[in-house]
Amino acid sequence: MNRVGTWLLVLALLVTGGSVAWSQTKVAKTTVPTGGEIHGSVFAEVGDKTVRLSNIPVTLTEKGSTSAVDETWTDDLGRYYFERQKSGEYEVTPSQWGWEPSNPVIKFKLGPGTKHVKPIVVKPEDGVAIVGEITQEGEGTSFGQVPSAGFRQTVEVGLRTGPGEHNRYVANVNAFGEFVAAGLTSGPLTVEARLVQTHDTGQKQTKEVSEWIYLKSVDTKRLSRGGVVSLETLSLPSGVAVKATSSK
Repeated sequence: MNRVGTWLLVLALLVTGGSVAWSQTKVAKTTVPTGGEIHGSVFAEVGDKTVRLSNIPVTLTEKGSTSAVDETWTDDLGRYYFERQKSGEYEVTPSQWGWEPSNPVIKFKLGPGTKHVKPIVVKPEDGVAIVGEITQEGEGTSFGQVPSAGFRQTVEVGLRTGPGEHNRYVANVNAFGEFVAAGLTSGPLTVEARLVQTHDTGQKQTKEVSEWIYLKSVDTKRLSRGGVVSLETLSLPSGVAVKATSSK
């Protein structure tokens, strides 16, 4: 083959190879995942009261599976949120000790777009339940998240059946100052509370809490299982000092 023929062959191979590569690039497709976000809320029915449950774990599972796809926690308004999930059939279940769902397990189909799931309503599973409201002197019930400031203030209510931390059941106060606890044993209870503040700068999160403050003593020994105690509004003193307990 002469030099001209050789160059023509090389040129043909280059052109053919380039055409194949261009063709492969042209037909390649990008798979866009379907599905969406999941939004819902959790309420407790105790006696004649309905309370939004704050800081309750909620589990997401696929239909026919026992393994959790994801888990999240309710906010101060009892709302929960799962980031984008693939399309399919799911169930959502709260998993807080002392409560059982009063309605059937929430099942739903997730397609493209955001899914707003009907509220989960739970009732006390066993034992004694206590429901109440708490305020802070001079502050009212201004509990919850302040997103623009990266600051969150709330209250934890401790219900002690005896001495020691292991005998304290902690209930979280929601944005309206309401709290509820279930599954408690009958007998004397000490009601305490502490202020909790969280500062989040986006780079660092600091949690500060006060000491436990005694509020009230309650005797529930005359109540049968399934009994409910409704407390009058309790009040934390103003100017409660907090100290850092964790930083990350």
